[in-house]
Parts: sequence; structure tokens; C-alpha cells
Amino acid sequence: MKKNLQAIREMAKKKNIQIYIISGRYNFLKEKTKQWSKKHKINGLFKNIFLNTKNQQPHLFKEKMAKKLGLGYYFDDDPITVNYLKKKIKKTKILLIRKDGELFEKLSLWGDHKR
Repeated sequence: MKKNLQAIREMAKKKNIQIYIISGRYNFLKEKTKQWSKKHKINGLFKNIFLNTKNQQPHLFKEKMAKKLGLGYYFDDDPITVNYLKKKIKKTKILLIRKDGELFEKLSLWGDHKR
């Protein structure tokens, strides 16, 4: 996770990239999620943070938000969610990230993407 957070910090410095968190966590985890973001000092890195406060099925909430935002890229660490979203959202590149940050190290798309 440390590598992923560092990659996000680097991406956030670029003016042509907007980064969002779309969390499928249920509403009862709202405070824990806020504590996590404070602990890892990620507040201010994201254009917005979307929490699943209406307790929708996480994959459906993520699908709805990704479509609404018109994302160019979407990253998730859950293979089942990634597979579902790949079938449902054709305009967005859906990518699986590993907790060790391997994907972020391999990608060189950040400077080119405008969303």
C-alpha cells in the first residue's frame, strides 16, 4: 500500500489529472474510512471522495459513480469488482491494482491523461 500511496501523491502533483476515491464501504464504516485517510495523510490529494453512504451493493455503487464521473481510468484492488466493471463500463479503462503497487510502477500514462 505504501507504493500505491506514493504513486497517488505523485499523480496528484500533475495539473491535468483529477483523482477521486470511490469507496464501496458501507455507511457504518464512514468514520473508520475518515480515520484511515487522516492516518495516511491523503486528505487534499483527491478532487472528491465518494462514500457508499446509502449502503448500496459496493460494485453497483462503484459502477454508478464511475459512469457519473466519466472516468478515463478506474483502479480497484478487488478482482471480482474489476471483472464486473469491465463488463459494465466500456468507456473507462478498468485496471486491477495490487497492494504492493506493481501496477503504478509499470504505468507511464499519468502525464498523458486529461481526466
